[in-house]
Amino acid sequence: DAVFSDELNHASIIDGVILSRAARFIFRHNDVGHLEELLRKERAKFRRALVVTEGVFSMEGDRAPLREIASLKERYDFILLVDEAHATGIFGERGSGVVEEEGVEEEVDIIMGTFGKALGSFGAYIASSEKLISYLVNTARSFIFTTALPPPVVGANLAALKVIREEPWRRKKLLENASFFRRKLEEAGFETRGCTQIVPLILGEAERAVRASRSLMERGIFVLPARPPTVPPGESRLRFSLSCDHTREDLLRVVECLIEISEPSPSR
Repeated sequence: DAVFSDELNHASIIDGVILSRAARFIFRHNDVGHLEELLRKERAKFRRALVVTEGVFSMEGDRAPLREIASLKERYDFILLVDEAHATGIFGERGSGVVEEEGVEEEVDIIMGTFGKALGSFGAYIASSEKLISYLVNTARSFIFTTALPPPVVGANLAALKVIREEPWRRKKLLENASFFRRKLEEAGFETRGCTQIVPLILGEAERAVRASRSLMERGIFVLPARPPTVPPGESRLRFSLSCDHTREDLLRVVECLIEISEPSPSR
């Protein structure tokens, strides 16, 4: 068997691929052309193939081109797995994620996600066919030998799902906040990436990101630096993860504080 994985997939996905003992092929981030090139060259050598990507990437804040990836299924016969950890509760008419919003629910074979991000609780889920779910329940060591979630946590998860269904205004406001914040940062001359509620502010060297995080913390703004090996060398950043409860005044204050503490980049 073989796994074809986006180069920026989360560490937990990388570990899962390694543990599977399948052959591994890494395609460039969101590069469907490179994925197809690998499939064309390698797919026929293996009995089964799995393509795995995140719906929303945790450090870049961007989205996978799911329709384009799904369009390759018929030609290359693979199982498609999408990690919706950072999209659950945020995207789609029902808030179930990017797979729903892109209209590729029939093409995606396995959707996995977490209750620990937008849903504010703990635990995770897999949505797939009854046959595959039964297989995992009976064979997945990491599931079988993990203690079950406590009943209060399960109750919190169910309550969070109810909020997602009944209060869609929350995700609408969140994405409006993110768009507003990203625009204001760029207008102030900062480099940002992505198009989701995760807003990375690229600062370059790790020490610069750490200093910026510390300075913001002293001003009552909690944002952590992301640095190697979590991100590539020279791409250390502050990773803002917004909430629907942030006000425009909150976000403008963050921008003002960033301007106040900003250091000249080494290239200037």
